Amino acid sequence: MGLKFFFAKFDELEDKLFKILLYLAGGSLLVLLINTYFQGTKLIPAFGGSYREGVVGVINQINPVLSFNNNVERDLIKFFYPSLMASSTEYSLAQSSFVSDDQKEYTFSLRPDAKWQDGNPITADDVVFTFKIIKNPLYKSPLKFNWEEVKIEKIDNLTVKFILPNPYALFTENLTTGILPKHIWQSITPEDFPKTFYNLNPISGGPYILKEIRSSQKANQAVIQSLELVRNDNYFGQKPYISEILIKFFENEESLFQALKEGDIDGFLLNKTEHFSAVKELKNFNYFHLKLPRYYALFFNQTKSETLKNVKIREIIAMAINRREMIEKIFYGNAELVSTPLPINDYFSVGDVEQLDYDIQKAKVLLESLLDPKNKLDLNLTITVPKDDILIKVANYLKESLEKIGFTIKVEDFDAKTLFETIIKDRDYQMLIFGQALRSNPDPFSFWHSSQVKDPGLNLSLYKNPEVDKILIEARQTSDPQLRKNLYQNFQKQIVKDIPAVFLYRPIQLYVIKNKIKGTFISDQISSSDERFNHINFWYIKQKRVRK
Repeated sequence: MGLKFFFAKFDELEDKLFKILLYLAGGSLLVLLINTYFQGTKLIPAFGGSYREGVVGVINQINPVLSFNNNVERDLIKFFYPSLMASSTEYSLAQSSFVSDDQKEYTFSLRPDAKWQDGNPITADDVVFTFKIIKNPLYKSPLKFNWEEVKIEKIDNLTVKFILPNPYALFTENLTTGILPKHIWQSITPEDFPKTFYNLNPISGGPYILKEIRSSQKANQAVIQSLELVRNDNYFGQKPYISEILIKFFENEESLFQALKEGDIDGFLLNKTEHFSAVKELKNFNYFHLKLPRYYALFFNQTKSETLKNVKIREIIAMAINRREMIEKIFYGNAELVSTPLPINDYFSVGDVEQLDYDIQKAKVLLESLLDPKNKLDLNLTITVPKDDILIKVANYLKESLEKIGFTIKVEDFDAKTLFETIIKDRDYQMLIFGQALRSNPDPFSFWHSSQVKDPGLNLSLYKNPEVDKILIEARQTSDPQLRKNLYQNFQKQIVKDIPAVFLYRPIQLYVIKNKIKGTFISDQISSSDERFNHINFWYIKQKRVRK
C-alpha cells in the first residue's frame, strides 16, 4: 500500500507540474504573439471622435469677404471656406502656380477634385467672383485696399490669373483669403450681403460642414450658444479624422475657464495672461504659446493736438512710460517688449534700433523746460482705447505714468462698432491705444505709408515721410530678402527718430488643448490665431493598428 500511495502521489504531482509547464508555455507563446503583433504593426490615425472648442465672443457672420476684424469669425472661416494658399508658401485649392519674369503676373491652377458640400465643383469662376466682390466698394470689404489695382482673369475652369500694376513680393499672402461659392452668392445684392441667410449657414468647401446652430434668447435677442460641425466627406484634401466639432460660445474667459475645469470643453485660446499659471496646473493638457507678429502701441494724432506736434513732447511721453513694469504688472510677464513697428524675433527686425528708454526724472525735467509763458502747452490730453479689460488697464497705467510728470490725462473707451465705424474712420482721437497685425513675412505699408492716412487705410498716426514712403514701396516690390532687410532697417530707424507712436508690447496667447487630441502641430510663430486650424483635418483622437 505504501508503494501504491507513493506512485499515486507522484502521478498527481506530475500532472500538476505538466499543467504548470503547459500554462507557462502557453503564456510565453501568447507574449511572443503579442510582441510579434506589436513589432509587425504600427498605430495610425483612425476616423471618429468629437472635439469641443470654447471661444469668447459673438459672431454675426462667417464670411471671408467681411469677417476681418472679428477674431472668432475669422477662426471659423477656416472650417468652411478654402483659399488658394494655406500660407504664403503652402498650396490649398491651388495645385501649381507660375510667376512671370517681371513678377507682375501670377497664374494658378486649381485642384480638379475640389467640390462644395452640395456637389458643385470649385472653379476659377468662384475665385474670380470672390476677389471682384472684395474689389467692389459697394460690398465694403475691409480687404479692398489689398486688391484695388489688381486685375483678375479666368483662363479656363481651373486656371486663374492675377495681374499686378507693380511687382509685389508678398502677393501670395493675400491669397489666404477664403473663396465663396459663386452659384450661392451671385444673386445677393450689396445691400443684403452683410445680412443674408448664408452668412450663418455657409455652403462649405472646407473640411467641415455646419450641421446645427443652437441659440438662446437674451434681452429679446437670439444669442448663438454653439455650432455643431460634422466632417465634410466631399473635402478635397485629407478627410478630417475627427467626426464632429462643437464650437461653444462664452461671454468671458472666466466662464470659459470654469467650463474647462468642469470638463465641458477640450480646448480654447487664452488671452488673459493672469490665467496662464492656473491653466498650466491642469493635468492632461498640451499648451502652445502663440507669439503672433503683432504689436500694441500708443499712436499720436498730431492733427488733433498742437501739443503732440512737438517731437520733444512725444519724446517725453515715451520716456515717462516704464513698459517693462507695465508688462509685469498687467501681463504677469507674459508679453514681450517691442520698440519698433516690426515685431521682435522676426527676420526683418533690427536689434540695434531701440526706442527711448524709461527715464521719468529726465522726462519731468524736459517737460518743465518747455513750460514758460511764451510757450503755452496744453497738457490736457485724451487716450482713446477699445472697450477691452486688458487695454483699459494699459490706458490707465499710461495715464498714471504721464500724470506723474505733469500731464492731465482722460481715458475714453469705446465698443468695437463705434471705434471702427466712427472714431478710427474719422481719425477722431488724440492718442489711441491699438494693435496692428502683420504677417510672418511683414508688409507695414498699410500702417505707415502716407497714402494710408485716411480710411480705409490704417496709418493711425497719420504719419507722412517721403523717405519712408519710398522705402516701403521698394521693400514690398523686391524679392531679395537681404535688400528688404536693409530697407526695413532704415525704415525702423526713421520711425524711432520721428516718434509717431510709442511701441508698447507684443501679446502672447496660450492655446490649451487636451492631450487626447493628437496631430496638433501648431507653430508658435503663426501669423494669426486662425492659422492654428490650418491642418485641423489631420487632428485625430482614435487610432488603429496596421501592418508596417
